[in-house]
Amino acid sequence: DPVASGFTARLAKIRAVAERIAALDRPDVDIDGVVDAVDQLLDRSVGAEEYIIRAAADGETAVSSHIDLSQLDFDVLAEKFGGRQRAETERFASILKRRALASAAHNPTRFDLVERIQSLIDEYNSGSLNIDEYLRRLIALSRDLNEEEQRAVRAGMTEAELAIFDLLTRPDPGLTDEERETVRSCARELLEQVHDKLVLDWRKKANASAVVLGTIKDVLDPNLPADPYPPELFNTKVNEIFDYIVQQPDGAVA
Repeated sequence: DPVASGFTARLAKIRAVAERIAALDRPDVDIDGVVDAVDQLLDRSVGAEEYIIRAAADGETAVSSHIDLSQLDFDVLAEKFGGRQRAETERFASILKRRALASAAHNPTRFDLVERIQSLIDEYNSGSLNIDEYLRRLIALSRDLNEEEQRAVRAGMTEAELAIFDLLTRPDPGLTDEERETVRSCARELLEQVHDKLVLDWRKKANASAVVLGTIKDVLDPNLPADPYPPELFNTKVNEIFDYIVQQPDGAVA
Protein backbone atom coordinates (compact mmCIF):
# COMPACT_ATOMS: atom_id res chain seq x y z
CA ASP A 1 0.00 0.00 0.00
CA PRO A 2 1.83 3.20 -1.14
CA VAL A 3 -0.07 5.37 1.38
CA ALA A 4 0.86 3.11 4.30
CA SER A 5 4.45 2.88 3.05
CA GLY A 6 4.72 6.68 2.80
CA PHE A 7 3.18 7.09 6.23
CA THR A 8 5.72 4.65 7.72
CA ALA A 9 8.57 6.55 6.09
CA ARG A 10 7.31 9.81 7.51
CA LEU A 11 7.05 8.30 10.98
CA ALA A 12 10.65 7.16 10.67
CA LYS A 13 11.72 10.70 9.87
CA ILE A 14 9.82 12.13 12.84
CA ARG A 15 11.32 9.46 15.08
CA ALA A 16 14.82 10.34 13.85
CA VAL A 17 14.23 13.99 14.73
CA ALA A 18 12.94 13.00 18.16
CA GLU A 19 16.01 10.84 18.76
CA ARG A 20 18.32 13.71 17.84
CA ILE A 21 16.44 16.02 20.20
CA ALA A 22 16.68 13.45 22.99
CA ALA A 23 20.44 13.34 22.45
CA LEU A 24 20.77 16.99 23.46
CA ASP A 25 21.76 15.90 26.95
CA ARG A 26 24.99 14.45 25.57
CA PRO A 27 27.93 16.88 25.68
CA ASP A 28 29.27 15.82 22.26
CA VAL A 29 26.10 16.81 20.36
CA ASP A 30 26.16 19.95 18.21
CA ILE A 31 23.06 21.64 19.62
CA ASP A 32 23.06 24.43 17.06
CA GLY A 33 23.03 21.88 14.27
CA VAL A 34 20.06 20.07 15.76
CA VAL A 35 18.13 23.30 16.21
CA ASP A 36 18.85 24.38 12.63
CA ALA A 37 17.79 20.99 11.28
CA VAL A 38 14.50 21.09 13.17
CA ASP A 39 13.87 24.67 12.06
CA GLN A 40 14.47 23.71 8.43
CA LEU A 41 12.14 20.72 8.74
CA LEU A 42 9.38 22.87 10.18
CA ASP A 43 9.91 25.58 7.55
CA ARG A 44 9.47 22.99 4.81
CA SER A 45 6.63 21.12 6.44
CA VAL A 46 4.28 23.43 8.31
CA GLY A 47 1.82 25.40 6.21
CA ALA A 48 0.06 28.54 7.31
CA GLU A 49 -3.36 26.95 7.07
CA GLU A 50 -2.76 23.56 8.65
CA TYR A 51 -0.97 22.44 11.81
CA ILE A 52 0.52 19.38 10.06
CA ILE A 53 3.71 17.98 8.59
CA ARG A 54 3.69 16.91 4.98
CA ALA A 55 6.55 14.62 4.00
CA ALA A 56 7.45 12.04 1.43
CA ALA A 57 9.87 9.16 1.55
CA ASP A 58 13.15 9.81 -0.21
CA GLY A 59 12.74 9.17 -3.91
CA GLU A 60 8.96 8.89 -3.70
CA THR A 61 6.29 11.25 -4.89
CA ALA A 62 4.48 13.25 -2.23
CA VAL A 63 1.62 11.46 -0.53
CA SER A 64 -1.61 13.23 0.30
CA SER A 65 -1.97 11.87 3.83
CA HIS A 66 -0.90 14.10 6.75
CA ILE A 67 0.74 13.67 10.12
CA ASP A 68 -0.99 15.71 12.82
CA LEU A 69 1.51 17.74 14.85
CA SER A 70 -0.93 17.74 17.75
CA GLN A 71 0.17 14.18 18.37
CA LEU A 72 3.70 15.33 19.21
CA ASP A 73 4.48 16.24 22.83
CA PHE A 74 5.68 19.84 22.53
CA ASP A 75 6.10 20.15 26.30
CA VAL A 76 8.76 17.48 26.11
CA LEU A 77 10.40 19.19 23.15
CA ALA A 78 10.36 22.55 24.98
CA GLU A 79 11.95 20.93 28.00
CA LYS A 80 14.73 19.52 25.85
CA PHE A 81 15.40 22.84 24.18
CA GLY A 82 15.13 24.54 27.58
CA GLY A 83 18.60 23.22 28.31
CA ARG A 84 19.94 25.65 25.77
CA GLN A 85 18.20 28.56 27.53
CA ARG A 86 19.61 27.41 30.85
CA ALA A 87 23.13 27.19 29.45
CA GLU A 88 22.94 30.69 27.96
CA THR A 89 21.44 32.17 31.15
CA GLU A 90 24.10 30.56 33.32
CA ARG A 91 26.77 31.88 30.96
CA PHE A 92 25.26 35.36 31.25
CA ALA A 93 25.34 35.08 35.06
CA SER A 94 29.00 34.07 34.98
CA ILE A 95 29.93 36.98 32.70
CA LEU A 96 27.94 39.42 34.83
CA LYS A 97 29.69 38.29 38.01
CA ARG A 98 33.15 38.60 36.43
CA ARG A 99 32.28 42.07 35.18
CA ALA A 100 31.04 43.11 38.63
CA LEU A 101 34.24 41.81 40.22
CA ALA A 102 36.34 43.80 37.76
CA SER A 103 34.27 46.91 38.49
CA ALA A 104 34.62 46.37 42.25
CA ALA A 105 38.39 46.18 41.86
CA HIS A 106 38.23 49.84 40.73
CA ASN A 107 35.78 50.83 43.46
CA PRO A 108 35.46 48.64 46.58
CA THR A 109 32.00 49.97 47.41
CA ARG A 110 30.71 48.01 44.41
CA PHE A 111 31.28 44.69 46.16
CA ASP A 112 27.66 45.05 47.27
CA LEU A 113 26.70 44.35 43.64
CA VAL A 114 28.99 41.32 43.54
CA GLU A 115 27.30 39.97 46.66
CA ARG A 116 23.84 40.57 45.19
CA ILE A 117 24.77 38.71 42.02
CA GLN A 118 26.28 35.81 43.95
CA SER A 119 23.23 35.65 46.21
CA LEU A 120 20.99 35.41 43.15
CA ILE A 121 23.16 32.67 41.63
CA ASP A 122 23.01 30.73 44.91
CA GLU A 123 19.24 31.15 45.07
CA TYR A 124 18.87 29.79 41.53
CA ASN A 125 21.24 26.88 42.17
CA SER A 126 19.22 25.92 45.25
CA GLY A 127 16.13 25.52 43.06
CA SER A 128 14.28 28.49 44.54
CA LEU A 129 13.93 30.29 41.17
CA ASN A 130 12.72 29.21 37.77
CA ILE A 131 14.78 30.12 34.72
CA ASP A 132 12.55 33.02 33.61
CA GLU A 133 12.64 34.78 36.99
CA TYR A 134 16.38 34.14 37.25
CA LEU A 135 16.99 35.76 33.87
CA ARG A 136 14.70 38.71 34.70
CA ARG A 137 16.60 39.44 37.90
CA LEU A 138 20.00 39.01 36.23
CA ILE A 139 18.99 41.61 33.64
CA ALA A 140 17.91 43.98 36.43
CA LEU A 141 21.30 43.57 38.14
CA SER A 142 23.05 44.13 34.82
CA ARG A 143 21.22 47.44 34.49
CA ASP A 144 22.25 48.39 38.03
CA LEU A 145 25.87 47.65 37.15
CA ASN A 146 25.63 49.70 33.95
CA GLU A 147 24.20 52.59 35.95
CA GLU A 148 26.97 52.33 38.53
CA GLU A 149 29.72 52.22 35.92
CA GLN A 150 28.39 55.38 34.27
CA ARG A 151 28.15 57.33 37.54
CA ALA A 152 31.69 58.75 37.39
CA VAL A 153 31.07 60.25 33.96
CA ARG A 154 27.78 61.79 35.07
CA ALA A 155 29.45 63.24 38.17
CA GLY A 156 32.36 64.65 36.19
CA MET A 157 34.86 62.58 38.17
CA THR A 158 37.52 60.02 37.38
CA GLU A 159 36.98 56.44 38.55
CA ALA A 160 39.62 56.95 41.25
CA GLU A 161 38.04 60.18 42.46
CA LEU A 162 34.65 58.51 42.64
CA ALA A 163 36.12 55.56 44.55
CA ILE A 164 37.65 57.89 47.16
CA PHE A 165 34.40 59.85 47.39
CA ASP A 166 32.39 56.65 47.85
CA LEU A 167 34.75 55.33 50.50
CA LEU A 168 34.32 58.60 52.39
CA THR A 169 30.52 58.59 52.14
CA ARG A 170 29.40 54.94 52.07
CA PRO A 171 27.75 53.55 54.07
CA ASP A 172 28.07 56.57 56.31
CA PRO A 173 28.10 59.33 57.38
CA GLY A 174 24.96 61.09 56.24
CA LEU A 175 25.94 64.41 54.66
CA THR A 176 24.23 67.55 53.49
CA ASP A 177 24.58 68.57 49.85
CA GLU A 178 27.14 71.19 50.84
CA GLU A 179 29.16 68.65 52.82
CA ARG A 180 29.09 66.22 49.90
CA GLU A 181 30.56 68.89 47.64
CA THR A 182 33.29 69.48 50.22
CA VAL A 183 34.07 65.74 50.28
CA ARG A 184 34.09 65.66 46.46
CA SER A 185 36.73 68.40 46.38
CA CYS A 186 38.65 66.65 49.13
CA ALA A 187 38.78 63.41 47.12
CA ARG A 188 40.20 65.25 44.13
CA GLU A 189 42.87 67.02 46.19
CA LEU A 190 43.81 63.83 48.02
CA LEU A 191 44.56 62.02 44.74
CA GLU A 192 46.62 64.95 43.49
CA GLN A 193 48.68 64.96 46.68
CA VAL A 194 49.10 61.19 46.90
CA HIS A 195 50.02 60.71 43.25
CA ASP A 196 53.41 62.36 43.70
CA LYS A 197 54.20 60.11 46.67
CA LEU A 198 53.76 56.84 44.77
CA VAL A 199 57.40 56.22 43.99
CA LEU A 200 58.71 53.02 42.42
CA ASP A 201 57.99 49.97 44.63
CA TRP A 202 56.56 52.22 47.34
CA ARG A 203 54.51 49.35 48.79
CA LYS A 204 57.73 47.48 49.65
CA LYS A 205 59.29 50.45 51.38
CA ALA A 206 58.12 51.18 54.92
CA ASN A 207 59.07 54.83 54.74
CA ALA A 208 57.31 55.37 51.41
CA SER A 209 54.16 53.62 52.67
CA ALA A 210 54.20 55.77 55.79
CA VAL A 211 54.46 58.88 53.63
CA VAL A 212 51.40 57.84 51.61
CA LEU A 213 49.40 57.10 54.76
CA GLY A 214 50.50 60.40 56.31
CA THR A 215 49.53 62.31 53.17
CA ILE A 216 46.02 60.85 53.31
CA LYS A 217 45.63 62.01 56.91
CA ASP A 218 47.14 65.42 56.18
CA VAL A 219 44.67 66.06 53.36
CA LEU A 220 41.56 64.70 55.05
CA ASP A 221 42.05 66.08 58.55
CA PRO A 222 41.71 69.80 57.76
CA ASN A 223 39.33 69.42 54.84
CA LEU A 224 36.64 66.94 55.88
CA PRO A 225 33.64 68.39 57.75
CA ALA A 226 34.37 67.79 61.41
CA ASP A 227 30.98 66.85 62.84
CA PRO A 228 30.13 63.96 60.48
CA TYR A 229 33.63 62.46 60.90
CA PRO A 230 34.41 61.82 64.58
CA PRO A 231 37.91 60.42 65.28
CA GLU A 232 36.97 56.74 65.12
CA LEU A 233 35.15 57.09 61.80
CA PHE A 234 37.91 59.35 60.47
CA ASN A 235 40.56 56.71 61.19
CA THR A 236 38.42 54.01 59.57
CA LYS A 237 38.07 56.09 56.41
CA VAL A 238 41.82 56.80 56.30
CA ASN A 239 42.64 53.08 56.52
CA GLU A 240 40.05 52.14 53.90
CA ILE A 241 41.46 54.69 51.46
CA PHE A 242 45.03 53.56 52.13
CA ASP A 243 44.02 49.91 51.51
CA TYR A 244 42.30 50.95 48.27
CA ILE A 245 45.42 52.79 47.02
CA VAL A 246 47.66 49.83 47.93
CA GLN A 247 45.48 47.47 45.89
CA GLN A 248 45.41 49.61 42.74
CA PRO A 249 47.86 48.90 39.91
CA ASP A 250 50.67 51.39 39.39
CA GLY A 251 49.38 54.37 37.45
CA ALA A 252 45.71 53.64 38.21
CA VAL A 253 45.48 56.21 41.01
CA ALA A 254 45.35 59.56 39.24
